Amino acid sequence: MTNYNGFVFTNESSGDTESNPDSFLNSSNAFDDNDATVSTLSFSSTGVDSKTIGTTFTSKDISVAYVKFNTDMGVGASSYDSTYILQKYNGSTWLDIIELKSSVSQTDSFVGIVTDIGVCQGLRIKCNFTTDVAQTIDISVNDITYSTSFIYTPKYLLDSIKGGNNIEDISDRTAIAEDHTETWKSIYNGAMIGTAQNVYETLKHSGDISNQDFLFADIFSDSNGQKNTITGGTSLYDEIGERYLLTLGTDQAPSDTTHDPDGFSNPENAFDGDDITEATLVGSFGITEKVLGKTFSSKVVKLFKVVGRANMNYNTSGTATVSIGYQTYNGSVWSSTTVIDSDSVTNSSGDLELNVDKTVVVDDTVQGIRAVSKASDFGVGNGLTEIDYNSIEYGNFANSGTLITQTKTLDGTEESICIYGDKTIPNNTNITVDISDGVTTLSAQQLNTVIGLNGFSSGTLELTFNLTTTDTSQTPSLFGYSLYIK
Repeated sequence: MTNYNGFVFTNESSGDTESNPDSFLNSSNAFDDNDATVSTLSFSSTGVDSKTIGTTFTSKDISVAYVKFNTDMGVGASSYDSTYILQKYNGSTWLDIIELKSSVSQTDSFVGIVTDIGVCQGLRIKCNFTTDVAQTIDISVNDITYSTSFIYTPKYLLDSIKGGNNIEDISDRTAIAEDHTETWKSIYNGAMIGTAQNVYETLKHSGDISNQDFLFADIFSDSNGQKNTITGGTSLYDEIGERYLLTLGTDQAPSDTTHDPDGFSNPENAFDGDDITEATLVGSFGITEKVLGKTFSSKVVKLFKVVGRANMNYNTSGTATVSIGYQTYNGSVWSSTTVIDSDSVTNSSGDLELNVDKTVVVDDTVQGIRAVSKASDFGVGNGLTEIDYNSIEYGNFANSGTLITQTKTLDGTEESICIYGDKTIPNNTNITVDISDGVTTLSAQQLNTVIGLNGFSSGTLELTFNLTTTDTSQTPSLFGYSLYIK
């Protein structure tokens, strides 16, 4: 029987099939519902490592899980980075449920409860480690237990206020009678973390929340956010993925071979990193696509940026459209066009100008990439008449970026905050948050943790999400956020 901070349930993990691809020793100890026994793994790191241990089973609806482990990344590195993720198995793929913890310390530990996991066919923890030198890393897993049902008892809350402690007063919680300080702190923190995530799920599934008083959330269904809380930043909005990610880093176009089959004037201007100078093509081109780009040896292109305009002359009783997009080259043929932006006009005549300044996700292995302008259904007009490309750039991600949001006006009585992030964090990437009232700033705070607001006063609460990577082929992604402030 697992009994932790008032959550009581019958452990079901000990009867399920172990998933132990990394050969933890005494692996059954991780599922025996006994904190005193441990399953261990000691290994020589390569600098970037991931290790997993868990179970698989016939599909069931998991209501609660308890996890406890300790890690030591060894003495001698000048930098440490670790994340610990609870994952569930859908029968074919392991999916992230929640980041249990992230750390930049040599040693770390975690103990806690996760609820409402849902229907799955397996459960495991994934430990990601990064060090700047090879190290011996030790992992000790005390327990991974779970159940399809649980009982929550208020006994611990009742015990915690014995002796006259005021449960509504945070300062009094640090002096709880009968040594239940850590018990209450864990319950209080867990409640804040759970509430922050729940308000996000409410917005995600019901479509709206009021965003007032203590609870706020936003989902990035557009670049401003569904609740319009985004005010700035340097990160890139991905319309297809409905997320923010790192924008374009070093432009790779200048060193590659120019591809200019249509004979633009000053084609080099599109690749000089200057959004003012332009490569130009003028004429009456009808529906013919007009292209300009680069070819190169096979490589992965993560992002593509185009700044430019295309002008269409039209005279139609239908709908005329002008568009700018891109095509990729596989070494023998160019792909069909992926449209970046377009504009249309119906039952009229004249000129329609489309201006584009966008960066889009490509994430493909190619041997060339080019911008494409096209006009269609323009009737008896001239179609494309002028194309100007100010910048055509491509490459990997930048090392860092920000996303700034503003939520509520503070009155100076707020004590603590928990910020939940709906995110993906590949190896070598991270997301932290700066919290500010306009005067005081708490920098590089972890998501999904309770943070004290000592020193904050009245002012507008501003959150700056910091997206970072040490591997420019990878980016973290942020799909939305929520917060509970008390």
